[in-house]
Parts: sequence; C-alpha cells; structure tokens
Amino acid sequence: MLRPSLLLLAALLLPAVGRADDGRQMYGKKCLACHALDGSGDKPLGKKVGAPDLRKSTLSQAEVEQVIADGRGKMLPYRGKLTPEQIAEIADWVRTGLRRGAGSAAPASPAP
Repeated sequence: MLRPSLLLLAALLLPAVGRADDGRQMYGKKCLACHALDGSGDKPLGKKVGAPDLRKSTLSQAEVEQVIADGRGKMLPYRGKLTPEQIAEIADWVRTGLRRGAGSAAPASPAP
C-alpha cells in the first residue's frame, strides 16, 4: 500500500512533468523549424533569419515569455495564438530542457 506522503509527492510532481512535456511538444510544433531540436538555431530557416542559439540564452523566464509573446527581430509574435500558459510552458522548456541537453529527445508531432 502506498503511503500518503508518497501520494502527495506524486500529486505535486505530476503537474511539473506534464508542463515540461507540454512545453517540449509545443516547442516542437512552434519553434523547431528555426531553432532546431537542440535549440542551436542550426536549421536552414534558422540560419536565414538569424535565430539565436537558445542554449546560450541568459534571459529570465519572464524575458523569454515576452520574446515568445511579442516576437523579436524576424520572429513573429505568438500573443493571441498561444495562451499565456502555453507561452510559459515553452519558455520553461527553452530555459530548462534545452539547457540540460534534453532537446535531443524528439518532440511529439513536430510541425513541418
């Protein structure tokens, strides 16, 4: 039988895991074409538009969210196309998943 403390821990961790997975999947759908799977920007379109290497970004969570929402340079804004929660999930993936090398796992259903 599971202890109540283990159930509480699992309940607290599941939303965080789900958020990382959602951010990873949305990154695959919205960002992959320019920023590459690993965040390097090493894709033909990414090179053409000057996509930065996201793995080297020093932006805060709020700053990454603002870039996603408002766009920057040749990047189009996603405000109104994604919810604030989705933007936060992608930003979290960019700041944590890509930096720890987790970008090597293929995202689900990447956009063409």
